[in-house]
Amino acid sequence: CSSDLMKSLLLLVLLVVYVSANSVWPQPQKIECSGSSYTLSPSSWNYVMKGVVTSSPKFHEAWSRYEDIIFVGRNSDKLTRTADGDISSVDVTIAKDEPLSLGVSEAYTLTVSSEGASIVAETVWGALRALETLSQLVNVSRSSMGSSLSYTVAACAITDAPRFAWRGMLIDTTRHYMPVNKILQILDVLSFNKFNVLHWHIIDAESFPMVVETYPELSAKGAYAPEAIFSPSDVQQVIKEAELRGIRVVMEFDTPGHSASWGKGYPDIVTTCPALSANINNIPLNPSHNLTYAVLAGVLDQSFKVNSDAYVHLGGDEVVYACWAADPSVVQFANAMGFGSNWSELYNWHMQKALDVVNQSEKSAVVWEEVFEGQVNLPKSAIVQSWKSQTVLHNIVAAGYNGLLSAGWYLDREVPGSDTHYEWEDTWIDFYANEPIGASFSEKEASLVLGGEAAMWGEQVNEFNFDSRVWPRASAIAERLWSAKDVTDPLAATPRLNEWSCRMERRGVKCGPIEPSYCEMY
Repeated sequence: CSSDLMKSLLLLVLLVVYVSANSVWPQPQKIECSGSSYTLSPSSWNYVMKGVVTSSPKFHEAWSRYEDIIFVGRNSDKLTRTADGDISSVDVTIAKDEPLSLGVSEAYTLTVSSEGASIVAETVWGALRALETLSQLVNVSRSSMGSSLSYTVAACAITDAPRFAWRGMLIDTTRHYMPVNKILQILDVLSFNKFNVLHWHIIDAESFPMVVETYPELSAKGAYAPEAIFSPSDVQQVIKEAELRGIRVVMEFDTPGHSASWGKGYPDIVTTCPALSANINNIPLNPSHNLTYAVLAGVLDQSFKVNSDAYVHLGGDEVVYACWAADPSVVQFANAMGFGSNWSELYNWHMQKALDVVNQSEKSAVVWEEVFEGQVNLPKSAIVQSWKSQTVLHNIVAAGYNGLLSAGWYLDREVPGSDTHYEWEDTWIDFYANEPIGASFSEKEASLVLGGEAAMWGEQVNEFNFDSRVWPRASAIAERLWSAKDVTDPLAATPRLNEWSCRMERRGVKCGPIEPSYCEMY
């Protein structure tokens, strides 16, 4: 009983905080709101470009999308709409037209006052982030008779920019196939939370759904079903829609481990180890065959044709050397190469072959921490992703490499490093407390931390339960990667996160709950 009483008191405190708090998520670097608000009308809502960039198709497309978000419920035949609002137009100033890339400016200022509304950004990508923030300043209310909706926007002055340049989410579409329309919906929610990277773990041991035109048997025999594939046009559609939302797509082709699905179409390119094959994750590529590297090059070349991003992820994690040791062809090859039973040397040799394909394409590689720890000769252009601990991330940047943190942000884990929470939904607090840059990092080391990624591995999620497992828990990671380092108080964050979860639900996201609450729908 005392526990229930304490929780009730906490909720009362949170309600009081909520009434006085601004609910923008992730929290901007600087936000000042006067307490005033102004009416809006869907019939008179528009924007005017006033900067060096006088027209922007990407901004126009985003404006159209956000009209539907801001004026939720406006198309219902049962509702009447107000006439002209206090604010009918937004002045938009974009300084230059820059392609989407790592490190591109996403800074913006957003002002809503009695004089009107304005967005000022260096690039269209900053202007897109400003649109998201503007949408969160709008509140919707229903008349007492329920027959009309009114829209008001809070008067605020916001100066904002992300703390980290790489704010990603890994999705795994190989353990459970996800149709393209679900991936597109995920992109929407990523943009709502100001993530800017989709790490697409598109193939793994269980299935090979990506169509590779030069090696068609990979998907023909490696996919779960003929319809459970991603054609080149499917991949291009995802990349195009991601870009419209300011999101880069980095595709992962894990090698040499987790490769059982490759062998369904081309059996010679995977290692044979019957005693270990009950777990298909144990089966790596076979480095002794030339065909292995021809297929690997074909897979990477296929991705380069459809994805112009400067980075590709080569994986490199969890290679089971015992499988290599059990295959006579691999043992013979290792001996001929002078490696003997030093399997780490064979691993290094393989990873160098994969890196050579990437380097020849003038792209750069992202790899998991095992590649760094295995002392592979990585170029300094490579990015190393830590999934085990912040200590490993520190080692990565101390060695002069750019690093990403995923350790502590595995969304598939109900207890991501702590057993202190009775309710697993509260693991968002663990995510929120996970600071990428530790106290022992030097200024130089800290500058090499590009950001990090949430990771939703797909063993137990599919298109039907993805949203409730991920949101709003991943929103905590979004705020950690965007907002100021000192925005760390979960008590202050809880009411904002509750409100943000309701906003996402109104946008069609099937969020899981973090507290007892009720979300009014329009």
